[in-house]
Amino acid sequence: MIENRISMNPADRDALSGIIYYSLGDPSGSKVYGVIPNYYFPYRNAPDHVQPFVLVQFKNLPLNRLLSVTCRAWAPGIQHDSRGMRGMVSFQLFRSQGSGTTNIDAS
Repeated sequence: MIENRISMNPADRDALSGIIYYSLGDPSGSKVYGVIPNYYFPYRNAPDHVQPFVLVQFKNLPLNRLLSVTCRAWAPGIQHDSRGMRGMVSFQLFRSQGSGTTNIDAS
């Protein structure tokens, strides 16, 4: 199984609460991590192959504050390299006043 967890800048960690992970391993949601079952790997580029995913819901995203978030995949054989962004993806979230939407900037 591959576990996906959120890490963030310590200053941002206190601003976020109510994070829920939705995944094929736990479609009802988990407050701990998202799971992708092993049978999705190795990835096959075939028409019938369903791509695995983990969705993350931020229930209490603060207004007018830029938050930096990193999602890491944890499993045997996955190497992490912050400089090369191996085994992870980083993005920033900003929810503006009155917009009712969240703008996502994936880097």
